[in-house]
Amino acid sequence: MSDHTSTASDPNGGPGSDAPVLFERRGALGRVVLNRPKAINALTTPMVTALHEQLQAWADDDTVRAVSLEGAGPKGLCAGGDMRAVRESALAGDDAAMTFFTREYAVDGLVARYPKPFVALMDGVVMGGGVGLSAFGALRLVTGSTRFAMPETAIGFFPDVGVRYLLARAPGELGTHLALTGSPVDGADAIAAGFADAQIDAATWEGLLDRLAAGRPWTPPSARCPRARWPRPARGSTPATPATTR
Repeated sequence: MSDHTSTASDPNGGPGSDAPVLFERRGALGRVVLNRPKAINALTTPMVTALHEQLQAWADDDTVRAVSLEGAGPKGLCAGGDMRAVRESALAGDDAAMTFFTREYAVDGLVARYPKPFVALMDGVVMGGGVGLSAFGALRLVTGSTRFAMPETAIGFFPDVGVRYLLARAPGELGTHLALTGSPVDGADAIAAGFADAQIDAATWEGLLDRLAAGRPWTPPSARCPRARWPRPARGSTPATPATTR
């Protein structure tokens, strides 16, 4: 979590903006703060739309060498998609829910193919859509308070946001257990299952951001980071294109 969002700003607001996603350029770093702390930063269509646009812009900006992701408030990175809004859309019979999922999945695909190091702080609650935004990053950091889960089966859905790719590769039947039960696990178990790379003290996050802003690569000594790419990689893949809906 982050209580340090006063220095971040969204493209249309100033410091301390109440926009649901805050973006900050700090030196060589592009910083993203999900900013709906009262809803544990649950994702909405405007949020995933703004995320895709800004991440695409930073992917094309040679002065941005890394991107970070965190959540505002004391509860966690992200509790997933805003299911209340999805339910209201289904009851109304409109296509708002489909628009949300289409754009959310496009952002997840962009993160998975991002041409620069994408560093996610998976602090506190990290569930559903929050997993999709973080678990495919280059460096995925949990903390002592991480509560990780894909709880979709509890509402009759399935583990989405590309996570079945990782669940299928978890050791033994751990992925099967997480998929079928939706049970939350801690940061150490998230690392064991292949959803995270290392555990850090959340208090060290600001120092890590300073290092990334200075253009200095960083990988924790304990990290199992086959996907981490330091220093900045050559652009070998094209980020996902913006989602379109009918």
